[in-house]
Amino acid sequence: MSPTTGRVVPGPEEYERLRPRLLAILGQLRWSGYPIDMSMALDLVHDFFVEVWPGLRSRFDANRGAWDSYVAGAFVRFARRRIAVDSRWRAMLRDVVPTELSAGPDLDLDRLRGALESLPAGDRRLLLDRFEGETERGLAQKRGWSRYAVRERLVRALAQVASVFGNAAPPGSVDGRVARLLFEEGRSVPAVAALLKLTMAQVHAARARVLAVMRRYAKGEMS
Repeated sequence: MSPTTGRVVPGPEEYERLRPRLLAILGQLRWSGYPIDMSMALDLVHDFFVEVWPGLRSRFDANRGAWDSYVAGAFVRFARRRIAVDSRWRAMLRDVVPTELSAGPDLDLDRLRGALESLPAGDRRLLLDRFEGETERGLAQKRGWSRYAVRERLVRALAQVASVFGNAAPPGSVDGRVARLLFEEGRSVPAVAALLKLTMAQVHAARARVLAVMRRYAKGEMS
């Protein structure tokens, strides 16, 4: 038990003993079709020990199986959930890269400014750093976080600002409707395409325009 938090934590020997098996499980999941970024495998294992481990001992029943098998099963469930969420987040963030698309003339920049300024200072700085080309790995290293934690914060900030963008766009604007559905409601690209009777390419293009406007404004290229 941690003397400062009261939480059960694994000793270094148990962590080192279990880590290879958990990494092997991720390899098996990837082989079976799960979209796992193996460069983040250690992050997943670390997050499992931080987030799930404290409750494992209290729930373990030796009459129902071996301890290592119990841990492995818990890790599989954790990893599957985390991979699914991470895939959705990566799709949402895919277009946050440099581009030269320009803003439409009728965008309400005051609302966009207000959305950016309403973010907590740490989230705003994180989003601006990403807009300026910093990688998720670089952002994580600077802050001492996992890349999963960085992506979680980025998605939250992006969703808040992009949902305001949807209301700042001209009435009936395709880009505004796409922004609301993708970022505020969290719908997938195929679902948005079906709802708005657009092709997926059109939805991807609208999303890219929304993010381009946000990026250019955040970098001081628009006033």
